[in-house]
Amino acid sequence: MTIRRRTLIALGLAFLPLVAMPVSAQEHPERIAIGYGYATPSTLVLKETGWLEEQLADDGIAVEWILTRGSNQTLEFLRSGSIDFGSSAGSAAFLGHANGAPNKIVAWLSRGESTALLTLPDSGISSVEDLPGRKVAATRATEPYLFLQRALAEAGIAESEVEVVPLQHPEGRQALESGQVDAWAALDPDFSIAELRGAVVFHRDQNLITGGVLNAHADFVARYPQYVELVLQGIVWATEYIAENPDEAKALYAEAGGLEPDVAERAFARNILDQYQITDADFANVVAAGDVLRQSGSIPEDADLEATAQSLFAPEFIDAVLAR
Repeated sequence: MTIRRRTLIALGLAFLPLVAMPVSAQEHPERIAIGYGYATPSTLVLKETGWLEEQLADDGIAVEWILTRGSNQTLEFLRSGSIDFGSSAGSAAFLGHANGAPNKIVAWLSRGESTALLTLPDSGISSVEDLPGRKVAATRATEPYLFLQRALAEAGIAESEVEVVPLQHPEGRQALESGQVDAWAALDPDFSIAELRGAVVFHRDQNLITGGVLNAHADFVARYPQYVELVLQGIVWATEYIAENPDEAKALYAEAGGLEPDVAERAFARNILDQYQITDADFANVVAAGDVLRQSGSIPEDADLEATAQSLFAPEFIDAVLAR
């Protein structure tokens, strides 16, 4: 199933009002590259609808969509300049920024229980305290991995006491199901697949989850602020589309990821997509994650956590979009 622009018009969905942006050829990019992912439905819907391409047509700006399989890839692509925008966990965005990545958080894309620690029913694991000496699959530099780090720190367990097996999210789920690892730091849609196949959550704590954010390359933010706002308008529009057409959006999500309908339903139910603004609570949570990252040696020991977060956050763009 592909959502087409004529379908959107037929449904009577109004476009968000656009800001008049009279710009010269020197003031806009030749293309805007956006990383999209199955774990962030708004980026997927924005890609499939062609909304952004339509808004940029008069300026002759091409849109390039690049699939990212996790926060680590998003930050790698931003660092290399392969993308201008991309989704990641807030904690992963902080990790990248503290280590020199040129990213700015311009909005929140999703909130809710995006990650937890899973095991199989007969593993003998019922809490984080059971993890020393065990193998745990996790994708480094992503929210699930940082969730694992924070959970271990809260339990007073050194990360060195656990054998972390670095795998991308789908491979981590497969390793758990095949018994190659004892536990897995999960992310949807594989989180939902694993649960439906019998895996169980043994540790959950939404206070340790920063949520999904939209990163923009710092150079793009500085040079083309009007197009940062336009991309954010598209995210808000796509989120409203999902709310008005949940069945169609879930079907798209399922088709894009090759998912069964029950998996798409379960994963969607975890997401809160319309709380975009950057709050004081977000700042505090990201700084708390940064403290664990500093203690683990993942960021420089002398990193100023609050200054790093201040440099990372750029809330003015989504505030301006929502104020219209």
